[in-house]
Amino acid sequence: MEVSMKMLSMAYDEGIRHLFLTPHYVRGENQYRPEDLDQLFAKLQAKAGESFRELHLYLGNEVYYTPGVAEDIRKGKIHTMCGTRYLLVEFDTSASYREIYRAVRELRQMRLFPVIAHVERYQSLKGKPELFLELKELDACFQLNAGGVLGNSLHPHTRWCRKLVENGMITFLGTDAHDMQYRTPAIRKAATWMTGHISGEYQSSLFRENAGALIRNQYI
Repeated sequence: MEVSMKMLSMAYDEGIRHLFLTPHYVRGENQYRPEDLDQLFAKLQAKAGESFRELHLYLGNEVYYTPGVAEDIRKGKIHTMCGTRYLLVEFDTSASYREIYRAVRELRQMRLFPVIAHVERYQSLKGKPELFLELKELDACFQLNAGGVLGNSLHPHTRWCRKLVENGMITFLGTDAHDMQYRTPAIRKAATWMTGHISGEYQSSLFRENAGALIRNQYI
């Protein structure tokens, strides 16, 4: 609880007012039950409400996609994003495009909208914007780790992250925060960079409108 409150304080200072908590779900390895998360979330939400009156918290899972995940979703073992039709999913960074495409189709057949986490990491997608368009036609959404745009502009990974943003491919920005030292809930610097590189309309979508639509369970 102490670490969580410190991380919420940092997020609040960064200007964040709506925050998704997405503990990892790895099929066959998780040591918690869905109801355990609900109870912990309720405790944190109550505690946070005492200190951060304008901060709204939402619960989900970051689901590591493997065969059988669809079955676990049907059994109620996995949290979608704040109970909506949106599901945050990640893959092995070496996953083939065929694997990613099949997973997206499987989720869409379940009437879920997959949000592909840290989409900049997947080797099979790098440098291939046409594949993003194919996945987008299936109504997949794409989340980018905000820090990706802040590296050395000569580094291939940074250039790729910036290209994805500048070409309007990204639906959501995330902090991918895990702790208070190396992976912090920081987003302000990325927002500052984007001010000079994308339109105000697109900034509004990334930082406010798309997340609002998700929370309301609306089509993006």
